[in-house]
Amino acid sequence: MSLYRPGPLESGILDDFMNRKLGRTPVEYLLPVLEPILAETYGLIIYQEQFIQIATAISGCSDADADLLRRALGRSTEPELTLERSKFIEGARQNGICLERASEIFELLKSSNGYTFSKAHSVGYALITYWSSYLENPCT
Repeated sequence: MSLYRPGPLESGILDDFMNRKLGRTPVEYLLPVLEPILAETYGLIIYQEQFIQIATAISGCSDADADLLRRALGRSTEPELTLERSKFIEGARQNGICLERASEIFELLKSSNGYTFSKAHSVGYALITYWSSYLENPCT
């Protein structure tokens, strides 16, 4: 349900998701630590919770700091973005992740932030859609 919104549809992530789910495109992870976080969505960042889990796993920041990063990337003011990027990269380097890979993951987080959605909201919308569809035509 969270993929059927303007942001994900425009980004092409719905097609990526379907191709990965159907086995047309292999699922790859930038680092092994990302596999348990992204396995249920076939290696794609779809939920805000995944964004936060990735930020904490890679940079070692707290959940609160990861949420601040998510908000900062949404606003994208250059000074704030530069500060958040340097904090993320430094945390990743302290966790043994090379600069190139840390930058790649930061850019992935930055690009995904425009279409991520809260998992709880996604479930709620899916239930309402299901109930509405059933009530509209309960015989099918």
